[in-house]
Amino acid sequence: MKLKQYEVVLFFALGLFLGLSTICQANDSDPNKPISSPPADPINNELNLLLDNIQKHCQELKNFQANMTLEQIEVFTDDVVLQTGQLYYQTTKELVQFRIHFDSRKQWTLDEEPPAKPQKNDEDIAFNGTWLSHRNARNKTLIRWEISKETMNKEAFRLGQSQIPLPFAITKKDLLKHFEVSLGKETEKSSEKKSLNYHLKMIPKKEGSFADEYVQFELWVSKEKYLPTQCRYENHEGQITTSSWTNINNEKKINASKFKLKPTGADWTIKEHTLSENAPKK
Repeated sequence: MKLKQYEVVLFFALGLFLGLSTICQANDSDPNKPISSPPADPINNELNLLLDNIQKHCQELKNFQANMTLEQIEVFTDDVVLQTGQLYYQTTKELVQFRIHFDSRKQWTLDEEPPAKPQKNDEDIAFNGTWLSHRNARNKTLIRWEISKETMNKEAFRLGQSQIPLPFAITKKDLLKHFEVSLGKETEKSSEKKSLNYHLKMIPKKEGSFADEYVQFELWVSKEKYLPTQCRYENHEGQITTSSWTNINNEKKINASKFKLKPTGADWTIKEHTLSENAPKK
């Protein structure tokens, strides 16, 4: 895949995984103090309060690990791919790092029954602070992109400031600048048993950065932890992607080994793209 395609995978397959959980601004304010700044656009009081509460609960988010399911439906070709695995995310003031590891995979068409058993998979998408890597043991390939010469923190990923605009530092102002946000049914259930969620609908604004590629986004946020349990987006090319997270743990520090990729062999294809190659031409 090209780097541009990974913007899709990472922004919404990570999927807003910190989606609104990373509406939080990186500052030193008291996390227990309600946020009272006005929204960028007029929204109803209920939605405004929800966004404030999400921001309040995630300001101190440093670790996030969960089981992850990623479903991609190609409407025009009827192809379906379902992958399962684990997500690991950790941040400090100086560093953002994450890894998505997929260990199983199913593929079928919409007019077929899904396979009874998944195929084994060994695939990673990882970021170590400066390099983004895609490791695929099925194809024996490792592709790496240099994103920065210096270690990147959350602020470096804000919308409009990064080649890969991950939602690690999205502010409410940023969100409302790019999307029309509304509340859906609050009783939507995620794959977490007995879990009730807020349901947010987000339509890209014409003047925003996402209107040319995406039709809409949906996000389900746990009422208990104000962290995302599921997100779904549809682009103009007929692809519907749904990411879900279960067994979420945002309290335990993640072992450093979880961010390390397995070594490659002599018969692997390895490609590296330096920052100068990724930089857009003026």
